[in-house]
Amino acid sequence: MAPARGRGGTAGVPGEFPEDYTADDGATPVVSLVPTTMVYNTDLVSEPPTSWEAYADPANRGELLLAEPSSSPANVAFWALMREEYGDEFLEAVAANEPRWYNSAVPATQGVAAGEGSLGFPGVAAIVAGLQEANAPVDAAAPTPTTGPEIGLGLAAESPCPNAGKLFANYLLSEDGNVYFNEVSDAISPYGEDAQDFSRPTPVPDAEAAEISALLGAP
Repeated sequence: MAPARGRGGTAGVPGEFPEDYTADDGATPVVSLVPTTMVYNTDLVSEPPTSWEAYADPANRGELLLAEPSSSPANVAFWALMREEYGDEFLEAVAANEPRWYNSAVPATQGVAAGEGSLGFPGVAAIVAGLQEANAPVDAAAPTPTTGPEIGLGLAAESPCPNAGKLFANYLLSEDGNVYFNEVSDAISPYGEDAQDFSRPTPVPDAEAAEISALLGAP
């Protein structure tokens, strides 16, 4: 994949793409921030949780269905953020609530929808929406701060329709196009004010990742 450049590499980009939202030394624009949310069963939880501290609330002992931190760089980055925000005691309190661990967000969210637990991690919009379409009692809350995957924009090096790709990239890099794209996908636009609530992920060293898993009692 060849990067679509937000500052001069893609002809005719309207306006100025936010300079801070690039990777590869400014060559690749980060067009979407995908926030981690908290899944909950709407039959078992009367009000949407407003804080990540719900995971550590003793009232939720036995109610947590969580994807393993090691199952995704975004997952371990989330728990690193929680450790920074709330301290080791928070992770230990989550462990004390005896969470059940899953190898990805899919089975964890399906378990919450089935009533096997009331709270899940992580919330992925597409997974939650698919279950809602089947009338499952599941939704997602969005406490802050949060982090999650970042989506970079690239163009195929030998596309059969290179101009079509450039036109799409041009639209996606514009403020109107980017905001609309992220509204449709339930993500955060780098142009949006809510981008300040998103903590951009950084690689978590292996030693720290192991400490996080141990504090959480994760496999």
